[in-house]
Amino acid sequence: MISSILEKASGNHKYLGGVMKSYCTAMLVLWCSLTTKILFAEDVTTSGGTAGYTAVIGTARTLVFGPGYVALADDSAALLFNSAGITQVQQKTLQLSYVALFEDTAYQLGTFVLPIIISESDYLTVGVLGSQLASSNIIERDNTNALTGTTYSDKTVLYGVALSYARNENLMFGVTLKHMSRYFANDTASSVGADIGLLWLPFPILSLGMNVSDISTNLDWPTRTESIPMGITTGLGIKLDDPVRLNLSGGVTYKLGLPLMYGLGIEYEYNILGVCVGYDTENKLTGGLGINMKNWRLDYAILYHELSLSHRFTLSFGFGPERTEQMDDIRREIIRIRQIISQIKAYEQTADTNYVSGKKRDALNNYNKAIKQCKGINVENLKILHLTKEIAYVNEINVEIINRINELQNVIVKIDVQQKNGIDLFYNKNKYYEAKKCFEEVLKYEPENQAAAKSLEEVNEIITEIERLRQIAIPDFIPVNFMDTEKLCYRLTNYLDTSLKAQKSCVLTLIRDESLKVAVEKQIELNNGIYDRRTAQEIGNLVSAGMVAFGKISQENGLYVINIDMVDVKTGGSKIGIQETQKQNENNTDFIDRLSGRLAQEICTLTQTGGR
Repeated sequence: MISSILEKASGNHKYLGGVMKSYCTAMLVLWCSLTTKILFAEDVTTSGGTAGYTAVIGTARTLVFGPGYVALADDSAALLFNSAGITQVQQKTLQLSYVALFEDTAYQLGTFVLPIIISESDYLTVGVLGSQLASSNIIERDNTNALTGTTYSDKTVLYGVALSYARNENLMFGVTLKHMSRYFANDTASSVGADIGLLWLPFPILSLGMNVSDISTNLDWPTRTESIPMGITTGLGIKLDDPVRLNLSGGVTYKLGLPLMYGLGIEYEYNILGVCVGYDTENKLTGGLGINMKNWRLDYAILYHELSLSHRFTLSFGFGPERTEQMDDIRREIIRIRQIISQIKAYEQTADTNYVSGKKRDALNNYNKAIKQCKGINVENLKILHLTKEIAYVNEINVEIINRINELQNVIVKIDVQQKNGIDLFYNKNKYYEAKKCFEEVLKYEPENQAAAKSLEEVNEIITEIERLRQIAIPDFIPVNFMDTEKLCYRLTNYLDTSLKAQKSCVLTLIRDESLKVAVEKQIELNNGIYDRRTAQEIGNLVSAGMVAFGKISQENGLYVINIDMVDVKTGGSKIGIQETQKQNENNTDFIDRLSGRLAQEICTLTQTGGR
């Protein structure tokens, strides 16, 4: 479901490797071609000359390395000499430089760099700069070189903003937009220009840099336009970190109409102390010292000039977490997020399987686990990390799982209600058919519900028993001792049949037909005229009855003695047993009606409860 940045890099490793190899080879050819053209370019001076005055003095380190700094570009000064390099600045950095030139001439430079992380492999860095080169108390002379008694100043102010982009920390591009203002005596001029920088690290110890400066830059004075020559600087740098830290770089600068400038610099650092020495065709021999602490750095450089010694001081402050630390945190966060998403997928897959197989509670449990994992992902963090596919997945799965959880919760509530109703109907109210419907409804939604399955099994057994007991055979009762009891037996048997048919609260199947008479005669004959419960049980089996009404009426001491049993055909036992007496010569109609009604009611109750 998710194809993240790391997965892209892994899945397309061979393809990207080929592309990067071809691209890097092309960049190397371009760098060598431009460097060769610069080295063998003609020294041409354009008509009218060029100013070459851009207020770019630089910092202590850039003085030492000269043109070769374009290949190092590893601090905030890269804003001026190769903006691609500001990506190498690992934390928010403020850098301040002061250069004491000659007499009343000084230079100040301030830069600020802000590293920004786009993704785990893409970096963006923003930088701003401001500088001022000023000479004051310049004495004015006339055409005869005589003093006029007045002085004037010359000041150049430069502002700029730079943007650098890096891919995988080895290929960096940068652009700087600049605005320069020149104040000379009472005249003012301004210009807008741009620099483009490139820095490539084909190997950890090797770097190649290129910077095109002052693209299409003109200084517009009130009465004339002064052209600032475009320059191209290329360089090569070598960085060694083990066993000592050593930076070595060399470069060449070509500006239209100006002589070529070559430079070579070397910097050695031990612990917190550093020393550097450089040489270039413009400044000759330079040197400097540095102190490099964790969050600040102080550099000093000196330059000999025929007018005076030039001193340069640069102080850098770094604050906030380093980008490498942030990247480690980001990578850990990405790994954590992907692990969470993998867990979400596992829970979701298990829940889907549970859902399909009818295990609703297990499905709900796993969906709840998945949604809990989703809550552990901050979508805003995903946006910051540009994990667009992960965002889409989390948003989609959140909605999908929440809908499924709501659906399952409703189903489980319904299941629980049905199961509770079924239990109440089964155990408390003896309404087995209604209870059966409830348990069947539960198992429809939750086939794995063992409690409901067991209850349904029990209720089905009872219903089967009820259905069996509702098959009732009513053979004629047997008179004993005296013939006048025969009429009473006949009447009682008919009344019982009528009373059972009149019962509206239960559905009975009464067997009182010719097949019953045949079965009775056959069994009495087989038992040598004996008619007892065993005979009644055998009769019931012959006519497929669940119960058989077995009754006898006899006379004893002027009383009718009536014994009636409802014989269970399956067990041969008595489900209902009634014994009543009635005086002879009394009104038997009410007695028979009452007795048959009572027996019919007990039979109905028995068949409703299954004998429970």
